Amino acid sequence: MASVRQSAAGLICATFQPIAVIVGPSDATRTFYLYFELATTHSAFLASATKEAWLPEGRIVRIPSRDPELFAYFAGFLMTGKILTIKSGSKYTDENEEE
Repeated sequence: MASVRQSAAGLICATFQPIAVIVGPSDATRTFYLYFELATTHSAFLASATKEAWLPEGRIVRIPSRDPELFAYFAGFLMTGKILTIKSGSKYTDENEEE
């Protein structure tokens, strides 16, 4: 029984380790905290950027050349599994919703 608990604990620790992704130019950054496994599974860039040789600051990835508002769509997809869209004159909506 102890080995099952240790295996499960290792899986939880590995799966839910967050990374900080700081997006945008220095005057307009936004920090996103993403689950490592989700982020690196869905993004080849983040998979490469989180290799030990590329993380001089620990678990922080900087992407200054991207718009934080656009990156928020990717972060939203990671957390919900849905792609969010904006309909004219409204707030964010789920593209799978019935009209």
